[in-house]
Amino acid sequence: MKYGCMYIDKGITFFYDAVRMCCKSAHNNKGMPFLSDYEKYNIDDIFNKKREYKKLLYNGTVPDECKGCIFLKEIENISQDDYISIIDIDSFNICNSKCIYCGIPGAETIDRNVFPIIKDLFKKKLIKDDKYGYIQFAGGEPTIMKNFENILDLCMKNGISNYMIHTNGIKYSKSIEKLLKNYDIKLIISLDSADKETFLKVKQVPCFDNVVKNIKKYVQAQKKSDISVRSKYIIIPGVNDSKEEILKWYDLSVSLGVKMLILDVEMQWFKMHNQTITKETEDIIKLIQDKCSQDNIVLDYYESLKVWFNNKNVT
Repeated sequence: MKYGCMYIDKGITFFYDAVRMCCKSAHNNKGMPFLSDYEKYNIDDIFNKKREYKKLLYNGTVPDECKGCIFLKEIENISQDDYISIIDIDSFNICNSKCIYCGIPGAETIDRNVFPIIKDLFKKKLIKDDKYGYIQFAGGEPTIMKNFENILDLCMKNGISNYMIHTNGIKYSKSIEKLLKNYDIKLIISLDSADKETFLKVKQVPCFDNVVKNIKKYVQAQKKSDISVRSKYIIIPGVNDSKEEILKWYDLSVSLGVKMLILDVEMQWFKMHNQTITKETEDIIKLIQDKCSQDNIVLDYYESLKVWFNNKNVT
């Protein structure tokens, strides 16, 4: 079979340890395709490595780090264009929260100087805004990155139209407010609980009221779409995995005006349990599915649950 992957073809991920092809194979414990050290960054080397991966996949050879990835697709023709349209910024570990499910290693602040690289890619006209393209911020807390606003301003100036930002909602961002008013943006806020005690157990910082206030402000700011602001709930077995807990989150999110919800299962637990979930977790997912259907709320799923649904459909 001839395989292709839009992330290998057009993606670049600024991860905490290196510039990589994508962040989508993180769930398989096999690492992510490497492109470059930050200290030895060279755009020609990056595109040479992307071409090597594309040829391997097209010839039917799937590298170990890509095996089992749900984003591999059968293709007819290999892409010959060299440009970037998918940008994931996960290179930092600064955060103002201490979420118990966080997988970012170390406590020190890492500044990988992403801004000059993105600026160079724009200068060389190697970033394009195609139908699959976006810029995404995740990993740590983007609103407190030193160059967060600079990167957003540069992308807006150069015609990037699709933005995805993962935030804990603790710090309100005027740049995000601007995006909500003028651009196609997916703002994913990890609420994870509507109970103050459980919220504190998950986040380990006392900021529940502030997060709720900021979600409401973001909802009021969205103009391009009424599903720009999204409330996410990571199901953490033994912590927030009860029907009572998840219904509180559902009711609070909807009361704040949120019209799109996101579910996932804590990644490390999911890996340790062979990419399966419990009957109790299935039941609370079904509960939220039914509630969303009744109330005309959009529901989506993130990496662990996407893998679970995929495995379930295959078997």
